[in-house]
Amino acid sequence: MTALSALAASFLTLALCHVFINLSSSSRILITKVQRGLHFMEPNETVILLAEDDAAVRNLVALMLSKEGYAVLAANDGQEALDICRQYKDSIHLLLTDVTMPRMTGVELAEQVQRKRSEIKILIMSGETADTVLNQNSLDAFLRKPFMPPTLLKCVQRLLESDFKGVCYESDLLKDPAA
Repeated sequence: MTALSALAASFLTLALCHVFINLSSSSRILITKVQRGLHFMEPNETVILLAEDDAAVRNLVALMLSKEGYAVLAANDGQEALDICRQYKDSIHLLLTDVTMPRMTGVELAEQVQRKRSEIKILIMSGETADTVLNQNSLDAFLRKPFMPPTLLKCVQRLLESDFKGVCYESDLLKDPAA
């Protein structure tokens, strides 16, 4: 990474932090430090637990989801997400996790979350192929990275509102219904 790209990434992160501070004051983003009892959630919101080690991806995905009205619990890795899941007493409707993360993989996280809260739906996002991830695990859905924001949102909506299980293909989700 060049010094210029590192500087640009730093500015992007700072800008996203500013957006998150503004969003949290309007009760859309949940504070990840659940153990402190701090959160800004309206009752009966759909809660998504997001585990992603890449801060830029995590912040952008959380921003997309929160702008659609979802409450987001964001974690830096699988272990932090599992801690949040254990400590957060209200319903969590969806676990959205990356596969490759430090301390605990997304697949290990999904298995442990399913043991503790079997009602949580699981969506894995990864640059790996769906066959590699889904064939070895009992997950609800898979979304391949990189993806367009509408693809993520439609996949989340489909998973939450139906009994869908399988791969969210961008080409299927972004088809024009009028066509």
